[in-house]
Amino acid sequence: MELRPSTELTRRELAELFTAAYEDYYVPFQVDEDRLAHMVDTFDLALDRSLVAWEGDTPVGLANLGLRGQRTWLGGVGVVKTHRRSGIGEQLSRALLDRAREAGAREMALEVITRNEPAIALYEKLGFRTIRELEVLTLTAAEDQKQALGLSLPDASRRIAGARTEAEPWQRDDVTVSNLPDAAALGTDRAAVIFRMEGGRVNLLQAGGEGLPELLAALRAGGPILALNYPPGDAVTAALHDAGATEILRQREMVIDL
Repeated sequence: MELRPSTELTRRELAELFTAAYEDYYVPFQVDEDRLAHMVDTFDLALDRSLVAWEGDTPVGLANLGLRGQRTWLGGVGVVKTHRRSGIGEQLSRALLDRAREAGAREMALEVITRNEPAIALYEKLGFRTIRELEVLTLTAAEDQKQALGLSLPDASRRIAGARTEAEPWQRDDVTVSNLPDAAALGTDRAAVIFRMEGGRVNLLQAGGEGLPELLAALRAGGPILALNYPPGDAVTAALHDAGATEILRQREMVIDL
């Protein structure tokens, strides 16, 4: 088994490997070139420091490294179905930690589905610790007669930051939001939401302030809402549940000091 930089594959080949490595995963996961490009740009995946596992001339696994200064993110480790349970995932994860250290990082974070006990056991073996759980929620579309005001992203970010009680996870943090050219915002004089439309669905990126129910109602008029990785007990999570949101899965956020 040989580990080599992800840049040795074309984007199309890497997307195909990503999809194959997540076959039969806990949630459906399909990656094409456009989706991969979006992930690279949005989550700052450093493909030159990310890794692919090769058996001879065949790629059989991958590990993606998100890099932002001294912070890194494990943006997916996967192995093709025929080569699982052979230690490749551990090899990739250990090597990715080394790559992060070489880049000068001081921390690596990841999210893992709570039902994925083998992966959790591996990450704990490597030294990761759980810092909190995160909910993934959906909320059905609904008509709304009220009109929320459009808001500039800088103004929305300031309102949300002022109401924030804990850090946002990597996939929704301020750098991620700033990387999205199609992010938009709504607000009232007391609250704000930042969101992105994708295929008729409203992806709730960040929210904060008093009066969130009114803004959630306005968002639902645009389509069903997906709220990714919100901490239980958080004001935004509570507002989503009060509006009738359903938890579709739960994740652990884990961190290791490098």
